Amino acid sequence: MLLDYMLAQMTDVLDRLIVYPDTMAKNLERTHGLIFSQSVLLALTKKGMRREEAYRIVQAAAMEVWQSGRDFLDVLKGVPEVGNALPESEMAEIFSLEKSIRNVDYIFSRVGLA
Repeated sequence: MLLDYMLAQMTDVLDRLIVYPDTMAKNLERTHGLIFSQSVLLALTKKGMRREEAYRIVQAAAMEVWQSGRDFLDVLKGVPEVGNALPESEMAEIFSLEKSIRNVDYIFSRVGLA
């Protein structure tokens, strides 16, 4: 019974949902790329960097972004440890929004929303 109620509530929310793509894009841009910080952290650890070191680097770069308004990717490009660990092609893939949302249609179809 509870599951049916929750499903009905969620269906109601989604039926009334209004999406403003331009506003969504502006909100993503306001992060200056910080939405990819976890992906950068994971990529650095996969390359063999200690998690504590990767965290320190990502956190320092994120703070620079908040204080300066610069782009996260540009800040990271100026960090030698990042450049040594991650080639530009890998950084471009990490910062790809398309990669982040590549399974959205599949997920929607799995839950019956496509």
